[in-house]
Amino acid sequence: MSESEKRSILIIDDDKTIRKLINHHLILNNFIPFEAEDPYQAFEILKKEKIDLVLSDVTMEGMDGFEFCQKVRENENHRFLPFIFVTAKNTLEDKSKAIEAGGDDIITKPFDIKELILKTQALIRRSDIYRTYGIRKSLEKSFDDVAPKVLFVDDDASMSKLFKYNLEKAGYDCTVANSVDEAMVIIKSKVPDVIVSDIMMPKTDGFDFRRMLMKMPAFKRYSFYFSYS
Repeated sequence: MSESEKRSILIIDDDKTIRKLINHHLILNNFIPFEAEDPYQAFEILKKEKIDLVLSDVTMEGMDGFEFCQKVRENENHRFLPFIFVTAKNTLEDKSKAIEAGGDDIITKPFDIKELILKTQALIRRSDIYRTYGIRKSLEKSFDDVAPKVLFVDDDASMSKLFKYNLEKAGYDCTVANSVDEAMVIIKSKVPDVIVSDIMMPKTDGFDFRRMLMKMPAFKRYSFYFSYS
């Protein structure tokens, strides 16, 4: 993957050890990490860099993560920036505050790094689809409107489950397939608006899948994205 294709992640935590741990694993998964030890540094980074997702601690001096997220959301350019809280607390009150503040997800410390990476990948892919469809505008119309149909193709069952959950929570009609063969069967009965396909899959990879679709007359109806897992 070229540098221009990599996504940028902003890590905000006053614990340097936590920042370095997350930084290390983001680099291993082809992300470009930026670090801030408090929300004030984070605001400066958001002004200068194109950030694709924020990972923010909740408990910080001066301004906590919830207040920081609310202030970020006040900026029109960041209203739909994917935002994950990383917190030592796991109460219903904190989950409620996370939602009210405008967060997309919450991960509890000590966290599973694989879960954090999975949620990061899934939220970025979901954000790509929001942009394609005018960011949630299509969901703000009448309840009679048909939800955009998304087909997600990935041989990783955990990633598929997480992606489907996040999109359906946002109001999309999401179907998953664990192989290209399964995807081709689904397409015949349920034509999607968007197809998101992993590249590295056994038997038939994402590139061959796209070439197969290009031979079909209905291909022009689809928006097609490659995912990197």
